[in-house]
Amino acid sequence: MQNDSQARRFFSTNPDVCLVVRPDGTIAQSNLAAERVFGAGVRQGAPLGELGALSAAYEEVHEGGEPSVFDCSLRERDGGRAPYVCVAWRAEGDEIYVALRPKGHLDVSELKRVEQELLAKMELIHKQQQVIKDLGIPIIQVWDQVLTLPLVGVVDSARAADVMENLLQTVVQTRARFAILDLTGVDLVDTATAAHLLQMINAIRLMGAEGIITGIRPTVAQTMIGLGLDMSTTTTLASLRDALKLCIRRMSSS
Repeated sequence: MQNDSQARRFFSTNPDVCLVVRPDGTIAQSNLAAERVFGAGVRQGAPLGELGALSAAYEEVHEGGEPSVFDCSLRERDGGRAPYVCVAWRAEGDEIYVALRPKGHLDVSELKRVEQELLAKMELIHKQQQVIKDLGIPIIQVWDQVLTLPLVGVVDSARAADVMENLLQTVVQTRARFAILDLTGVDLVDTATAAHLLQMINAIRLMGAEGIITGIRPTVAQTMIGLGLDMSTTTTLASLRDALKLCIRRMSSS
């Protein structure tokens, strides 16, 4: 968890404007410098189109992590426009990492130095974001052939997709018979995510294991019921303890 907090602190307190942009062109994360310069235009979920020139450059970022360096003129929160040096690249998960620094009156050699600094900074931020991402999906083998995935916080569609990918890989690697999704720490899911969780259970079943959901909170239950999702074939239990007892019972009987 120390790496997690260090990574978040590095991103949030970085003096350069730093953004993480989702594949759909909306902003997934912005640091304090970005919010100070651009205001609500870089809030989480805002379309990158609100930053104008940066949106057009987003489409040109090379696939596979090759960085792009370019100049752009952006409208700041006070309404004025200012020139920026921008470095961006597409990460493995198709997220775009962006760093911006005011161009000011930099000469050619200074611009080159700034570009190299921003490239190095973006590489470090990307690595640290991966640390956060990995720590955010703690798949634990609590018993022989039994996996548990305790989820905490708000689970959006992007996070649910990451969870599914990691969980299915671990089911294969450990030859697990049971995979428990513990939602005790989840306060909210969006409608797309609720459907995604059931798809995850179905995918686990297709791989020869059984998926169990535990600790569903009232708000999450209401979302699932409101969608009309069929939960009749999904095992749901009140707590992780109950799920472990069920798994042990079934393995003993077989």
